[in-house]
Amino acid sequence: MQHSIFSGALSALVLVLAPVPLAPVARAGSPPSQAELGPAPSDPAPVEPGSIELAHPEEVLFDASEDGSRWAVGLKYKLAARPGGVAYAPFRGSDAPRSEILEWRPTSLSIGAKALAFHAEGAVSRADSTLRTDRGSLVELLRCGTDEVEFVAEVQVPAGASGALVLDYALGSEYAVAPDPAGGLVFHGELGDVFMGAAVAVEPGGARTPVTLDPIDRGFRFVVPADVVARSGGRVVIDPFITSDTLTSLTGAFDESVDVAAYNNQFRIAVERTFSGTDHDVLVYRVGTFPGLSASFTGTFSGTFEDWRDPSIAVRASRGDMLVAARSVTATGPEIRCIWSDAVTGNRGFPFTIMEGFDPDICVETTSNGLSPRWAVVCVGSDASSTTPLLRRMVGGNGVSVGPIGPIFSWNPGTDVRLVSIGETTGPDSATGLTEFRAAYYEVGIGFRNLRLLRFNRDGQNLGISQLQSIAGTVRHLSLCSLGEANLGPAFRTCAVAYEESDSVTGLIDVKVVASDGVGPRGEPVSMGELMNVNRGLARRRPSIASDGVRWTVSFEEDADFTLPKRIVVVEGSYAGGRFGLTGRRITQSDFFGDYFAPSTLAKWVGDSDLSEDSKCLTAYLGGGGTRAALTEPIPERAAGVQECVAEPNSASSTGAWLSVLGAADVVSDKVVRLQDAPPNQFCLLLTASAPNFVPGVSGSDGNLCLGLPGFGRFNADLGAISPAGTRDVTFRPTAIPQALGTTSASVGDSWWVQAWFRDTNAGGPTSNFSNAVRIRFDH
Repeated sequence: MQHSIFSGALSALVLVLAPVPLAPVARAGSPPSQAELGPAPSDPAPVEPGSIELAHPEEVLFDASEDGSRWAVGLKYKLAARPGGVAYAPFRGSDAPRSEILEWRPTSLSIGAKALAFHAEGAVSRADSTLRTDRGSLVELLRCGTDEVEFVAEVQVPAGASGALVLDYALGSEYAVAPDPAGGLVFHGELGDVFMGAAVAVEPGGARTPVTLDPIDRGFRFVVPADVVARSGGRVVIDPFITSDTLTSLTGAFDESVDVAAYNNQFRIAVERTFSGTDHDVLVYRVGTFPGLSASFTGTFSGTFEDWRDPSIAVRASRGDMLVAARSVTATGPEIRCIWSDAVTGNRGFPFTIMEGFDPDICVETTSNGLSPRWAVVCVGSDASSTTPLLRRMVGGNGVSVGPIGPIFSWNPGTDVRLVSIGETTGPDSATGLTEFRAAYYEVGIGFRNLRLLRFNRDGQNLGISQLQSIAGTVRHLSLCSLGEANLGPAFRTCAVAYEESDSVTGLIDVKVVASDGVGPRGEPVSMGELMNVNRGLARRRPSIASDGVRWTVSFEEDADFTLPKRIVVVEGSYAGGRFGLTGRRITQSDFFGDYFAPSTLAKWVGDSDLSEDSKCLTAYLGGGGTRAALTEPIPERAAGVQECVAEPNSASSTGAWLSVLGAADVVSDKVVRLQDAPPNQFCLLLTASAPNFVPGVSGSDGNLCLGLPGFGRFNADLGAISPAGTRDVTFRPTAIPQALGTTSASVGDSWWVQAWFRDTNAGGPTSNFSNAVRIRFDH
């Protein structure tokens, strides 16, 4: 065993802490000033889609904090070498109610009953895997292995000193100390024990002499015999006998939430990992796509015993600067803190407090035209003027020393703000095209529930609040993204909000998407259950939406009737004229399907500057206690049909008959118009028109006519009955669209609406009904 050599005669005391097993969480790293949270490598070549599991690092992770402490996380422990002493927590499993911390600090040192002075507050440093605290005549070392920690106390013995060496340590309040029958000491805690092995002195010739290790009142004592000190030649090494604890009923680490940011063709992922019920950590990964999908651990938000949750990550796409936000509950309440990583130097500062609140979401400017990049953080919080949760936001500048731009802004229109999500878009609102930040939030008041959008600029000035949607049910999750529309002016820079809504009557949970130009909504919300030609009774939750400027994607959790297993679904589509159309629905990888409990997903598009077809989407999600990520490619075909109008209930479906169109949005290829959820075996026909309309209960029908008058075409060649399953497919030929007199052809830019009429029964009597309508827009 190698030891540091100091000038003058000295003695060394060594002991070992043998903690409990810990699931792999960390690897050896450099100090924060050299943390690998900087620029990404050159853009990799595109690869085929794939999926990976983010394995937690299997070595030791090191970190530092502003109070001068150095931190280490191994497989079985987390510890801090502090100026005043050592704090050590064994990993008891992610289901442990809290972290139980063993603390000790030196209180007295003597040789031959003569006191030897040392610094109560030492200087802590790190060299490789050793943490060093220099107290003058006493130097303490923590040699951090993956499974155990050696605690070494080296004492410089003054010239001429003789007699026994006595070193006392005081314990913190959580553990009680007692002799261990196997040798050494055992520290008893409420959640388990920690063992300190018996120690021996290694003399210059290699002989090993026992060192006394006894418990004292609220602490422990080491005694090195006088003859060992005399024979040492000025240097005594105490080598421990390593013991292990007896705990066996441990569970592994568990990931709680995940967030993703894109940087060129790479991604950054922030993961919340449970150390105990009172100690969650935020880990950061880099995900590359060349030569294959892979993930590497890059750093931690904070290696302390503090509780960090709900991470949000953002990357300045033009350069790679990165900002991570998380929230912690302190003695004064929940607070949001951030840490900035500079892509050029690789330096990162210490976490800094932003404001009070929880559930943070963060955004960084993609470009700043030579100016310092700005960022914005939003959260749900409170202040002295409000007794209900409100929306809080802050704009800040870049750099290790980060300061706010203007005051913290709080908004509460006399309601309870439940959820918030932020996005940004850089558009032509000025000569420099500066950023406009947008925050979507869900508010609840007496008799109303609203989805709203707050706009503000990079200088922290509010630009307005928009009403997006009045909500009938309950919203439990929302996500916002820019759709990337360019050159339309600031009032038309479109964004979209995806949210989970539960129906207040039926209890059905579905994911919906609504678009906005920042002033108001652009069209009605679109339900995933309506867009996808699948069972609309499935429960869909926790959506995340993103766009590459051409396509959009929504990822969400799906299950049937709240049963397992759950799966992660990625839906891709197109957007035009305030409406969304479906391109594809994917469960692309085998490991997308499994027992995933409450996964949190987020997808980001990346691709070439011309947004060509090799753009890709990364979806990160939780499953089996860990974090996974899957890379998908978009389907090149754009949507042919977008659902519109309202279908009334029929005798077979309380949600009405549903019409959709499968196929490309071109003027040549045939499309398939599909009817579902209709009364089985009833006669039906399909109608088409070049304009929409809305006539409820037309001619005594139970349904609504959604086609424009005075005339519309009828698919006479496809007259027939609905199948026993309540479905029917009809071919739509753009080169032969039915009209009152003959047929016509579609041209690029045209839109045609299609609707199904069918016979039905109501209270046992005959009637008729309509499906919804679907708009076919021919754009190529």
